[in-house]
Amino acid sequence: TNYTGVKETYRHRGIAKALKVLAIKAAKAEGVHTITTDAEEKNQPMQQMNRSFGFVPGQGHYRVVKQLNEI
Repeated sequence: TNYTGVKETYRHRGIAKALKVLAIKAAKAEGVHTITTDAEEKNQPMQQMNRSFGFVPGQGHYRVVKQLNEI
């Protein structure tokens, strides 16, 4: 359920929530027992939505990022 991106002009219409619901239902239908998601630290609306679905912050997880510059 990573990167539930919705173009800014279409936000606040329930699209991200619907996509998240479909992803969760598809995972359950396949017998998946654990799923993960990410949200940027400053993206409080997405963090709140994730929590409303029962996602909890993982402990000991971190993302390592390297910016690649043009050669």
